[in-house]
Amino acid sequence: MALIYYKLSYFQHYFILPMKKTFYATISMMCLVSFMAQAEDVNTQMGNPTLGELTMTSYSSAPDAPAVVLYSNTEVEFQTSTFDYTITYTHQQRVKVLNDKGLKAGQVTIPYYKSQLRELRKESISGLKVTTYNLEDGKVSSYPISKDSIFEERLDATYMTLSFHAPQVRPGSVIEYSYTLNSDYIFSPEPWYIQGQYPVAYAQYSFNAPVWCIYNCEPQGTVPLIYKQEDSKIIHGHGGLLREFPGVRHHFSATHVPAVQTSGLFPSASSASVQHMLKFLWYDIHGLSEKQCERLFQLDEDLNAI
Repeated sequence: MALIYYKLSYFQHYFILPMKKTFYATISMMCLVSFMAQAEDVNTQMGNPTLGELTMTSYSSAPDAPAVVLYSNTEVEFQTSTFDYTITYTHQQRVKVLNDKGLKAGQVTIPYYKSQLRELRKESISGLKVTTYNLEDGKVSSYPISKDSIFEERLDATYMTLSFHAPQVRPGSVIEYSYTLNSDYIFSPEPWYIQGQYPVAYAQYSFNAPVWCIYNCEPQGTVPLIYKQEDSKIIHGHGGLLREFPGVRHHFSATHVPAVQTSGLFPSASSASVQHMLKFLWYDIHGLSEKQCERLFQLDEDLNAI
């Protein structure tokens, strides 16, 4: 196995990582052109549902669907500071309610990891925004969520949940919501689950990581994905100073994704997804011993096993 030895002398970080190809994809030019044409028609601007979205009564790819996810976007960023490394997941979603059976699309529960036994590493949710849009007498009315429609409670000794009920939801409504999940678990990022109980018209996902962290991005399932990779930048804070370092951004996207059966709060094992795993042998950060680093990695492994 080939190894990369990377030294970031300013912070004295050392990484020894297995050199593995992160992801490869092949696709015909015809499919690529078709996908790009479809993507150009997608409304990616939050807070501005189109007239077509507000007046649609069915989804052509799944005519019997009670609701459809019109737009799903997840942006994952690797955050660094002097002694801290975290990952943030910014989620944006626009859902169309097509009939009475789709009213439950306005009731959302988001699980996140916050163990009662392990206070050192955890997850949290911030910046929740929820708005319902209705077409009333030819005009667009918007209804932002109130605080009394947001609930936070403990699911068990390991997980918390943040739930909300979108206001004024009825057949024809367009619901938008966004939030940021902040996680201390950099070694095993949250998978991107593409499928859920409603079909998805368009979904996109980007994962931005420093070049000294090599993640294997492994698609699972049968949903065709478009993949591209590009150079990026990571902002590192140290002693009140901000510095830029090279990164790699992975982009995935998909259109007309069918629904799958779900059970409980967590996605079905049959759901198409992109799994991530940081592969490494050993590194030293700010004087941590090899044993301490291995312990941090084991905490992530324990979380995955739950």
